[in-house]
Amino acid sequence: MVFTLLDGLGGVRAHELRVDGTGLRALSLPRPRTTHPTFTRDGRFMLYVALGDGDGDPMSLVALDLRARTTRTLVTAPRLSTHEVSPDGRTVVYAAGVSLRAIGWDGAGDRLLVAGPYVVGSYEWGYGAPTFAGDSQSVFYATAGRVERIRLDGTRRQTVFTEDPRRIIFPNPTASPDGTRLALAAACDDGPRLRTWAIAALPASCVTGAVVTAVERSEVGNLSNNPAWGAHGEIVYQQGRDLYVVDARGGTPRNLTAALTAAMGPNAHVAFPAWVPEGAALP
Repeated sequence: MVFTLLDGLGGVRAHELRVDGTGLRALSLPRPRTTHPTFTRDGRFMLYVALGDGDGDPMSLVALDLRARTTRTLVTAPRLSTHEVSPDGRTVVYAAGVSLRAIGWDGAGDRLLVAGPYVVGSYEWGYGAPTFAGDSQSVFYATAGRVERIRLDGTRRQTVFTEDPRRIIFPNPTASPDGTRLALAAACDDGPRLRTWAIAALPASCVTGAVVTAVERSEVGNLSNNPAWGAHGEIVYQQGRDLYVVDARGGTPRNLTAALTAAMGPNAHVAFPAWVPEGAALP
């Protein structure tokens, strides 16, 4: 898997780690200050957000061809974060500021998909964590206390899930590799849990999902657990300062990064995990 290491000293860099906890290394990217790594379904491209040298510099959403080792900038904007490529490889949905946008893989047709902010009382929240299941025309995404879906043409927007945002603010979802289930960490009546739901049964109430494991908040990355569902049935997620992995059917989670964060010091965190497709050769 890959993830972002925030070393607490201003360093923000993508790293690789095997699920058994070995093979830790920093990726060698053209712009080392990077975050939010993701991949196309075929493993040909890695996408990531490249940060500027200063806090006020614009960010870029970059696609790296893992075979040719060439890069292409899809979007440059003041604030970029989560993103995902549709299963058919034709569209990238990405969070820009508090809104969700879509752009063609060829860089054409950049458009607003969901306008933020989401206002609750006196609070304003952004939209993000786009996740495709098996349908390339519909995308799931999250904001404070809720998960929604929308078609890429902007129609059929629907709330599919709500939870208690006072305990887990952003229930950021991830789809199973076969596109039939959705997993997310949510606070229901029985407390914060990582759960899964059949996509065909959505919308659904908070407590109807199958419990995978109890969770606690992450300390970084909008305090979400930001789960990612792997091809071999395991889910990796953030908790505290670290990454944990657990079988999607349930079980005891394993802390994958405790040694790393302990060695880096009390201000280090890891965040935004993504599974590396089989056969992908990382730089």
